[in-house]
Amino acid sequence: MTAVRPEHLYDRHAGTDDLAADGITRASGMAPRPPGKVPAPQENHGGQMTTMIRRITRQLSVPTTLLATTCAAAGTVTGLFIYLDRSPIRHKYLPGSSAYWQQAAIAGVALLLYGYSWWRYQRRPGHQPGRLLLLAPLGKPAARRFARTMRQAVRSPSGFARAVATLPFTGLLIYCAWRIGEQITAGLDPNWTVNAWGGPSYFGAMACHYLDMGLLMAAAAWLLGKILLPDPASTAHCGTPAPTVSRLAAHHAVQPAAHRNYYRRHDARSR
Repeated sequence: MTAVRPEHLYDRHAGTDDLAADGITRASGMAPRPPGKVPAPQENHGGQMTTMIRRITRQLSVPTTLLATTCAAAGTVTGLFIYLDRSPIRHKYLPGSSAYWQQAAIAGVALLLYGYSWWRYQRRPGHQPGRLLLLAPLGKPAARRFARTMRQAVRSPSGFARAVATLPFTGLLIYCAWRIGEQITAGLDPNWTVNAWGGPSYFGAMACHYLDMGLLMAAAAWLLGKILLPDPASTAHCGTPAPTVSRLAAHHAVQPAAHRNYYRRHDARSR
């Protein structure tokens, strides 16, 4: 690679388009990037592009993910004990208890809400593909926001009130995770699903049950998003904007004039 000449930065014929977005000039042998075409950031591990699953898992918070997994596992064990202690007497099916039409309406509302949330996320400036949406409560930003809110609880009365307001919705998320696990094994008892919404089949009751749990968790996560303090990482990033190409070009554009003025003063002194 050809070395960069220092006088290139002070050449009066050098245009601003000679400066690439990363500060490398044409003198280095690299062509400038076409305007308006900024390549998307790519990650490479072992010569292979990372998959969507890997990008999502790297965004998950280990403590919150372990907490949710532990609650679901505890619910599964609880449901297993309930199933082992099931009654040998079968309950009779009550017509109309399945509530298929009501659950279909709830599913339609859930799809509309998800589509609206996805549409708003796509229109957000600076959004990146592969970011968490449904799993946002388990993400690292959510964990940082929760930790920051809890730290503020001991520093000010308003922080304490904000932390107390998060407790019911946090408890609801934990309960839903536990309840999802419980239904897996306890639902094997026919008496649990015979008159449940979506019953009497096991899979129909599971689908309706998880739909209701998903809506409750989404509502709790949305309310927590309104209560929790902002992510300290995002606020720190917003406070220090990165230099743009126009500012770099403007910085180097004043160099030729300063260079000429220096030599004019030097020539005047020599005379």
